[in-house]
Amino acid sequence: MKKPKLPRLYEDRDIVAIDKPPGLPSVPIKDSDVPSALSILRAELRDEKSECFIVHRIDRFTSGVLLFAKSKSVHEKLKRQFLSHSPTREYLALVRGDVKQDQATLVHFLKQRNFKQIISRSTDREATRAELRYTVEKRLRGMTLLRVSLVTGLQNQIRVQFSAEGHPLVGDRKYHPEEADERRIDRVALHAGLLSFKHPRSGKDIRILAELPSDIGKLAAGPEIPAPDVANSKGRGRTEPKEAPAKAAKAGAPAVPAKVVGKEKNLPQAKKPSVPPTKKAPKEASKSVRKEAPRAGTLKSARPKGPATKVSSKKGEAKSQSKKTRR
Repeated sequence: MKKPKLPRLYEDRDIVAIDKPPGLPSVPIKDSDVPSALSILRAELRDEKSECFIVHRIDRFTSGVLLFAKSKSVHEKLKRQFLSHSPTREYLALVRGDVKQDQATLVHFLKQRNFKQIISRSTDREATRAELRYTVEKRLRGMTLLRVSLVTGLQNQIRVQFSAEGHPLVGDRKYHPEEADERRIDRVALHAGLLSFKHPRSGKDIRILAELPSDIGKLAAGPEIPAPDVANSKGRGRTEPKEAPAKAAKAGAPAVPAKVVGKEKNLPQAKKPSVPPTKKAPKEASKSVRKEAPRAGTLKSARPKGPATKVSSKKGEAKSQSKKTRR
């Protein structure tokens, strides 16, 4: 049986990028004969006298851009870019519920347990930091279409982080078995739509796009609902207070206001005095006059001390003379 050819989105003498269909594993599964993107493309390139090395991976039931190198040296150069998180990796994800913030950054700590990622704490030595940024593309009834940009690239990261936020991905049967009741799509609604990186030979920016597949497209084609007022806030979402800002800055994250939007704006303003502004100025002026004017009792102390002493001594002498006269 002849293996189907994979749609190639970009290709030159060093690299090739394909549009991986959902359900096809990125790499071969151990002890399984299920074909993978790597095995299929490797067979195709072998006929073309080229080697094939996978640069990164996307989940089996995720569709979209997947990159391969045609030589070991090119593969090593591209791997270094991905390890430093310099490439741009954008996904389109359809999640349950109404995501309130128009954009935010999510930071969690994940660790693997029984072939799944679970949420842990920053103090857990087995956990790895996971970070992503998202923007709302469209609000639907009971669902939200998001554009997600990965800062880190952990397995199942997008699915686990949004599940932790109360917005599981539509069709994600692995982490939410109840999604098996979803009949409009038979896989997780996640698509790797954009990959941008530096060409390993020329250093030029390469930007590869993959169109949204029809199954997610049909779900996202529903009528858009108006955004709630709180959605106009642009915040950071759930982040670690100390570690998240430093990581976002290092990864070239867009500037985010340091203050928590929505707290200062929504605070009630202090009521101004009911005194008309025209009367307020004279009162303040009179107060200042009172403060500056000396008290009546202090007029004598303002006189020189010498004369005051003489006056008091003369009075004392007069009194003593009058007493002598009476005697």
